[in-house]
Amino acid sequence: MSRMVLATFPVAPVEAAIIAESRGLPVAPVILAQSLRIAAIVVLVPMLLYAIDGFSRPNGTGAAGAAFDDPLLLALPLIGLAGGLLFRRLGWANPWFLGPLSLAAALTAAGAGLPHYPPVVLAGAQLILGAWLGSTFQAKLLHAARRELAVSMLGTLGLLVLTCGSAAALAPFTPLDWRLLVLGIAPGGVTEMGLTAQVLHQNVSVVTAAHLVRIFLLMPLARPLLSWSQRFD
Repeated sequence: MSRMVLATFPVAPVEAAIIAESRGLPVAPVILAQSLRIAAIVVLVPMLLYAIDGFSRPNGTGAAGAAFDDPLLLALPLIGLAGGLLFRRLGWANPWFLGPLSLAAALTAAGAGLPHYPPVVLAGAQLILGAWLGSTFQAKLLHAARRELAVSMLGTLGLLVLTCGSAAALAPFTPLDWRLLVLGIAPGGVTEMGLTAQVLHQNVSVVTAAHLVRIFLLMPLARPLLSWSQRFD
């Protein structure tokens, strides 16, 4: 049962994999189920938005990358290191992602004008992360993880119905675009939904902030929930 919990828990594949590894659970089936969930959301949400409202035009909210000669870029690795060490000391899962993200977000919210990495750096980081996730798959994995995949897909469809319904219900009470609400509530990963927002010309900062709040609400619950579920294994 604990594998099923991690396979369907709405966090990014990396967070789920790190939790699974720390608990001695098979990592590959969890990553596969989580990756399938993320892929389904990244594919289905833009198609849903397009089917309802057509293609959204650029609204000027995208962030341009900085040049490599920007001296402030040197501060970003230091901020990332400080945030990662802090969250590692606090015992968070995946501190090297959540720590830098949280510290950089806090500094930016406080008024610090941090630059954006050039697009080639972000693409390289995604390439390395994707290669690591893919390297955990094995030939027999698809057969062995059929239950996780089936439950993950059913859970993903159910979560999409609930999140899209919630976005539609909240839209009349907020000044935000309803498409932005869908992207902010959809149960995808921070990076994936941020990139999806950028492609759809929505406000990446708002979407990232919404998913960051979700992660900080859910991640403290992941380990206690997993401990409880392991009683039924």
